[in-house]
Amino acid sequence: MMQMDNPAVAPVLEAAPLETAAYCAARRGSAQWRAFLKALAMTFDETVETADAHAFLREVGAAMARSLPLPRVATLEALEDAMNARWDALDWGWVRLREADGAVVIVHGASPTRFAEDAEGHWTRAAVPVLEGVYGYWFQAQQGPSHLQVKLVAEPTEPLVLRYGR
Repeated sequence: MMQMDNPAVAPVLEAAPLETAAYCAARRGSAQWRAFLKALAMTFDETVETADAHAFLREVGAAMARSLPLPRVATLEALEDAMNARWDALDWGWVRLREADGAVVIVHGASPTRFAEDAEGHWTRAAVPVLEGVYGYWFQAQQGPSHLQVKLVAEPTEPLVLRYGR
């Protein structure tokens, strides 16, 4: 497992609270989907095996990414910019990409994975595989090797830390 004190990643994690606060201050949250998302995620938690639910939600994320294609880019910085443009348009937070430990670390802040009405964290558990699917598709669309995967590398906290690699 990757260490969070990696020199390439640590500065991003240190800056994340300020970046998230600035992001949230510039937007107002919408409650229109919260009851639905909580009920959907709670139903998945209660009726579908975890592995099956995660596989389905990763596919939902990949379908979402297909509907939000990114331009082909030559650098990780340009890819980060393209991803942030998509997230900004959806109010789905921000992302920072860093190379570390032979992989790409994805730090996703201000994501819509938490809200007050879901104190049990049902939507948080459902949203993570959706993001894994989105990022996995986007990296493969950039000609990333198909055997590499995006996975959460730490408990789902703010910001989320994922890893694209083996």
